[in-house]
Amino acid sequence: MNEQALRYAALELFEEALKERARERILEKVPGAANADRAVAGLTMVRTLAPGWYDRVSYFLDLDERIKLGLGPESLLGAEVECLRVLARARAEFQREHPACIHCGELQLERFAEQCFGCGKNPRKAEAA
Repeated sequence: MNEQALRYAALELFEEALKERARERILEKVPGAANADRAVAGLTMVRTLAPGWYDRVSYFLDLDERIKLGLGPESLLGAEVECLRVLARARAEFQREHPACIHCGELQLERFAEQCFGCGKNPRKAEAA
């Protein structure tokens, strides 16, 4: 197993999902096709690995979800366990780079974003009481 390729494919899929959500939010707010195209121009993703890596990550993300729901298989192969560990580390890395807003829980496009694109507040600072 190529851990680096699996990790990188997972990070790309996580990033892709986040950017797609951001694109949808922006397109809802920006009227007019010309403005919308410019507003979402930086949110496109290009996959850099062979399609099989993304399929493999998707399989293991699904397996991980089934295990969390108690629907997974009774036993796993060592390679499957290692793949799940790689995905867990990739997910933690992604969450460090895209922390959730403390107000609304929306993941941020940038680690040190000054304004949440979900609620518009500072995603790292609590409001004064």
